[in-house]
Amino acid sequence: MILSSLDANYDVKDALETEFYLSGVSPSFRAGEHELTFVRNVEQLKLSKSRVIVCPTGSEPVDGKVLIRCANPRLGFIKLASAHFPPPGPHITMGKSVSLYQGVVLGSDGFGYERDEEGKLFKFPHYGGIVIGNNVDIGANTCIDRGSLEDTEIGDGTKIDNLVHVGHNAKIGKHCLLTALSLIGGSAQIGDYSTIWSAAVIKDHVKIGHHATIGAGAVVINDVEPFSTVVGVPAKDIRQSRRADT
Repeated sequence: MILSSLDANYDVKDALETEFYLSGVSPSFRAGEHELTFVRNVEQLKLSKSRVIVCPTGSEPVDGKVLIRCANPRLGFIKLASAHFPPPGPHITMGKSVSLYQGVVLGSDGFGYERDEEGKLFKFPHYGGIVIGNNVDIGANTCIDRGSLEDTEIGDGTKIDNLVHVGHNAKIGKHCLLTALSLIGGSAQIGDYSTIWSAAVIKDHVKIGHHATIGAGAVVINDVEPFSTVVGVPAKDIRQSRRADT
């Protein structure tokens, strides 16, 4: 992709071709200077190394950066990236002694969309893959989505039961246990040695600390501290619940 000007104070729809070359797309915190990215706030804008950034309307100029200003940076990024960088097929990396049982699906696109001002849905393009460590078991009919701009990761020694869903960009640590019907939302992080019991739901972007236990049927909407046990809807730490009852 090539942009029309290094003084890019225009809407996404006005981006045209010129001499500034972009090699691909990347999340803002990891993007190189020739990779397209998007940010939601000024802090992310300052930290990103990319020279071409889709950012909120009204963002102040930053020396050496091309700013593509629009009301909805995520939607602007979707339109630009989809038009200029068609996603490749999913790349899946597996370690040693990985067991996949019947009906496992690896690498489907994650469920990510953005609405425009008319309410129409636009799919977020997926460029990431899946990285699976050593000695991992993945049970029958489990689905693990590829990442959007990052990889979905499954750590060494983790065991996943039947009918589990792992959303895009999720990071599952080492030696975790995910039992049947559990659902791990996109970009959620599960710490090492944690246990997720049956039919638990982990909300997207939630962080579960290491050695944590999530009770059966729990709905986790907030981060969970290491070594905690949470249960219920919404999930609460057992220790806090006991203190509240006394």
